[in-house]
Amino acid sequence: AEKRNAENVTFTESAAVAGWYLENWNDRKALSRPFEPPAQE
Repeated sequence: AEKRNAENVTFTESAAVAGWYLENWNDRKALSRPFEPPAQE
């Protein structure tokens, strides 16, 4: 998670910066798909 996931926390008092982060998060969410674990044999 430290190297590959985008789940870190950022704090800001800037509404503009918060908006950019929210837009990026929504873009990533739109491209995401549910996790499907491998089938157990």
